[in-house]
Amino acid sequence: MSWFYKTYSGMELGPINPQELLELIRSGNILSDTPLKKDDSQWVQAKEVNGLWDMASKPSKAYYCNECGKQISRPPCRCEKCDRYVERATEKIVSHDLAEVERRARRALSKVKVPKLTSVVTGVGEASDRSSTDQTHHLSGSSSASTQNASGSSAAGERKWLSWLRKKR
Repeated sequence: MSWFYKTYSGMELGPINPQELLELIRSGNILSDTPLKKDDSQWVQAKEVNGLWDMASKPSKAYYCNECGKQISRPPCRCEKCDRYVERATEKIVSHDLAEVERRARRALSKVKVPKLTSVVTGVGEASDRSSTDQTHHLSGSSSASTQNASGSSAAGERKWLSWLRKKR
């Protein structure tokens, strides 16, 4: 059973397993109105999936490295921070307030301008058409012959996109 979801910018991501889906909800990456689908079914809003929101709001266990205190996956595993092999870890019960998580995520999204990703299919056109198409191709991550052969506007669009990306990190 695989799940797929659409990001705020319109990208389709997946497949993810049910446990990863719950973690994405708990972290605020999937909100109540995020489109989800299971395998080949239709897209529905996350809040409309039977029992999903209830399951995500239930308390869960979190494991922490005894040496450095960083959250880790269920032991036995290796801690990414201190690079130690952890057989026994500190276990804590974590409650999930999804309303607060969603409120914070929406506040953060309102401050960020994310370019809408679109796929543009073009033939040979005028230079002015190609420059706007080139920027769209760079934003969507695709590369085509028209993008690579454009005169200068492609490089400018790529620099603009890279500077926007650096600011977001």
